[in-house]
Amino acid sequence: MTCSKKFMRNYKGFDAVDVHLADDGIVQAIGSGDIVINLFSVGRFTKDVGPVTFTKDGCYGEAKGTKWKIGAREGKGLFKLQMTPVAPEQANAAKSSGCQGGTKSYLWHLRLGHIGHDGLNCIVTKNIGIGIDISSVKKWDVCEGCALGKQTRVRFQSNTTARTSKLLK
Repeated sequence: MTCSKKFMRNYKGFDAVDVHLADDGIVQAIGSGDIVINLFSVGRFTKDVGPVTFTKDGCYGEAKGTKWKIGAREGKGLFKLQMTPVAPEQANAAKSSGCQGGTKSYLWHLRLGHIGHDGLNCIVTKNIGIGIDISSVKKWDVCEGCALGKQTRVRFQSNTTARTSKLLK
């Protein structure tokens, strides 16, 4: 059922008929036809992907830690598909209190496995990252994890001068 004829193909009108809904509501059907909009199966989504939440303004689903706006309300009980990711505010505005850099770019440097300046710049230019300020990269102190990762050991001595010639000497 739909509230608009624009979503129907092969529409055939008929005299109004009362239709009883599951929530004890009654609506009048005035025609029938084939729905031509994309349908979304909530049952299939919850089974295969994750939970779905309905609010006053839309329908939201969660997949692999990302919240998606699946649809926007388009009438009584009808949602138009959107499938747009919803960026969580707390992740974008997070501050790293324990970091010596203290900037969002430094926090993303840590989150992305100590990615370099060029890697962060690439993410910013391709608009993949949200909330990364590449201008703050220059303000970083030396990252302790990166410095330890680049540390090398001194080789062991190849010859020693004080070698014993007899047992237990």
